Amino acid sequence: MNEELIRLSYYLFGTICIWLLFIEAGEKGWKSLIPIYNIYIIIKITDKPTWWLILLFIPIANVIIGLILFVTFIKKFNQPAWHAILMLFLPHFYVFYIAFSEKIVYKDL
Repeated sequence: MNEELIRLSYYLFGTICIWLLFIEAGEKGWKSLIPIYNIYIIIKITDKPTWWLILLFIPIANVIIGLILFVTFIKKFNQPAWHAILMLFLPHFYVFYIAFSEKIVYKDL
């Protein structure tokens, strides 16, 4: 029971953080809840071509495209590119940091 509650809390907390980041970027928060569509919105936020969504279904290409999206997404929140490493290894903690930090603001480049 405790393990399921911890997993649910972890998932809900991450969902709230992504919701807040979408709102900060000028998108509606509910868009973060729909699988695949939320990735499309991230591609839109990062100003990458829409066809990159197809590349995310191709092995090896998906890793490269995912990393580029991480870096570009982090840069949109006025963070250095190396912070993508933090997002890669500690995603929920870093997303919490940028979602709730008052110093970090979305900046359309």
